[in-house]
Amino acid sequence: MLNVHMHRHVLNGSACLGLNPVWDLRERVRASMYIPSVFSLCFFFVIINSVTSHVQNIYAASLSPQTLPLQLKFVITKTMIVLFVANCVPLLIQQNVDGSDFFNRSWVEFKVGFNNTIGNYWLGNDLLSELTQTGRYKLRFDLQSRANPSNWYFAEYSGFFVSDETQNYTLQVFGFSGNAGSDSFNKIHNGMKFTTYDRDNDLYTTSNNRQSSNCAARHGGGFWYNACAAVEVNSLKGHPYDDFSWDGLPGGKALQSTRMWLLCK
Repeated sequence: MLNVHMHRHVLNGSACLGLNPVWDLRERVRASMYIPSVFSLCFFFVIINSVTSHVQNIYAASLSPQTLPLQLKFVITKTMIVLFVANCVPLLIQQNVDGSDFFNRSWVEFKVGFNNTIGNYWLGNDLLSELTQTGRYKLRFDLQSRANPSNWYFAEYSGFFVSDETQNYTLQVFGFSGNAGSDSFNKIHNGMKFTTYDRDNDLYTTSNNRQSSNCAARHGGGFWYNACAAVEVNSLKGHPYDDFSWDGLPGGKALQSTRMWLLCK
């Protein structure tokens, strides 16, 4: 694999900080993106493993306008400037390595994202909305079986869009393919709004006052719940309500770990 070690560079009188490649993209942008003029840019690129098509490392490079190979587009959010390449950049958007309660997070935490790509990780709903609205991306789930951890399955969706916060990050998904056994994400979750333990947008109701009607509170993590879920990649392993799982997964629905990717169409 190509190994790139970046240090502090000065270009046309302006600086672009070198970055630790184990940082996640959001932290790198927030910590070191510096754009003092149109004559200096920090350009992020992704090194892809040719066999698995999974992102191995993300590095930063300083490029002058004369050496920029592609047109760049800026997406401005409240907390960051994201620089992405016109021909699309594959990105990890979710990773659950242990089925813990790590995803039992607030609305604000899911909005901006949390942790890094080494462990449990969520990119952030604001950025996810911005990226999917470009229409350049499809969605991929990588699903590790708990019954047989050596078995990995996948589900891809050719259409994947997340609306903005004013519409509670409503999900639109279609075009299933893969070997995950069932189109569980589209069948149950399409059209759903995002729910967290402190923002209840799901369709679940109960007449039992001893039970929560909030699916995120019941299942241990924020997600696009219906009433409640067939895909529980953010749920708590061993939870009494359906567990960390994918309905219809060959060999049993229980999951050992998961990843979600934005892949280029």
